[in-house]
Amino acid sequence: MPESVIEERLEAGYSAGKDLVRDPALDHELERIVTRIRSANPDAADLAVRIHALRGTLPSAFALQNGALYVSTGLIARLGDEAELAAVIAAQLASVIRHDTTTGESEVRAALLRRLIPNLLAIGATIGLAGGAISRADTEARDKILLGLQAQSDAVALHWLAQSGYDPAAFARGLKRLSHALSAEQRSDTTELANVKALDARIAQLGETVATDPPLPSAGITPASLAGAPASIPRDWFRPAARRFELDIATQDLERSNGVGFLALLEAVDRDDGAGGVTALMRADYLRQTRADLASLPEVIGAYQACTAFKDAPPRAFRELGYLHRRNGEPALARADFLEYLKRAPTAADAPIVRSYLESP
Repeated sequence: MPESVIEERLEAGYSAGKDLVRDPALDHELERIVTRIRSANPDAADLAVRIHALRGTLPSAFALQNGALYVSTGLIARLGDEAELAAVIAAQLASVIRHDTTTGESEVRAALLRRLIPNLLAIGATIGLAGGAISRADTEARDKILLGLQAQSDAVALHWLAQSGYDPAAFARGLKRLSHALSAEQRSDTTELANVKALDARIAQLGETVATDPPLPSAGITPASLAGAPASIPRDWFRPAARRFELDIATQDLERSNGVGFLALLEAVDRDDGAGGVTALMRADYLRQTRADLASLPEVIGAYQACTAFKDAPPRAFRELGYLHRRNGEPALARADFLEYLKRAPTAADAPIVRSYLESP
């Protein structure tokens, strides 16, 4: 089956799949970033690009050769601003436009063939030893080729960022942020953007690329040309989107009892946005989930009370506090909590049940 047909089917599958984020406002911002990069760089304008977000706990980004480009909600959640996201997008575009996958496969095959011919006799004489040694060498040769292609595409991406008014330093900054977040959450995967070791190697390679003199390969720029002041970047859309996806992932962690990832994500949200009622409620829920014994009840009640002290405390915090005070033999406090819940959420689905508690002795 032709590669083009395979990619068309892949794109159709993603478009119809449950993981596609159907959010016109988010699609608009992602398309705006792509348009900004392509408009400022004629060499990036040859490919018709469609960009969408896919739900995913881990950070990832990939592009098909037909121009379909995808970023995960896990990536947006852990980046700091639009420039960092633009850098990842530019790198994906550069890799596709430069045909890194096809070029890499061809160069790896050629390298393996060059190694194979002079070693045929050695393989026949000492099949066990030679086979293992050649396998390791072939792997190293393949990795070297792929890293070289990646460095060249990254250089192109840095040039595109500078030309588009984005700060090229955002590339390494974003990768460092991903590395720190994954370390704090104790998450890892084999894909590059979700692997701390691979991220750190990419960051180091970016440093070498920027420091290259003569001019950067395939980009025709020097490190000094990357120092220009970036254009103003609107922040009104990015942080709310990142926060939403962070809280989505934290909610999944809470459901799966992944305390390390859950708490690290909430700390990141509070660091970026300041402490608030939403994260306080999630912490109280976590404490209630992990401290179910009666001896811990006062501590759990204290956590929900801390949540209700915030102006943006969700109504559910008062309902949960009412249940806890009721369980703790404090009917007057429970009544006050339930009344506040009904005041804030009078049409809630469980409002009739809560009212029945107020009517009972």
